[in-house]
Amino acid sequence: MIMIQKYSTIISFFIFFIIHSCRNKEQRFIFNIENNKSVKLILLNNKEYIKYNEVVPVKFIINGIKLNQLRIIAPGISIFGRNENILDGRILVKRNYLKSFPKFIREDTLHINIYEVENNRIKNKGEILVPLKI
Repeated sequence: MIMIQKYSTIISFFIFFIIHSCRNKEQRFIFNIENNKSVKLILLNNKEYIKYNEVVPVKFIINGIKLNQLRIIAPGISIFGRNENILDGRILVKRNYLKSFPKFIREDTLHINIYEVENNRIKNKGEILVPLKI
């Protein structure tokens, strides 16, 4: 009986850990603003990071923010298409950007700045952090 309780506790912990890990990955690249506004980055390389000197196709899913009021700023980001609330683009972070853009690349992390602008004033700001690997 004690063995069953012990294994039951271990299995419960394991299931909780898996659910928690999956939930965190899903919310990893999201900048949330009040009133159901958000910007979600999807890396289309099926990884949770970007490699230096490698082009990664991306999508930004925009929720509740007008596209003309949105600013997405970081070195290596190119936006080349948009469809309603989805921006298609790519990210290419070159290794030599480390010295040129210390504000955006720190400790092997790309800091993507997100701004919601209204009447030429920043209404909301935040960032999405993406790990970088060699």
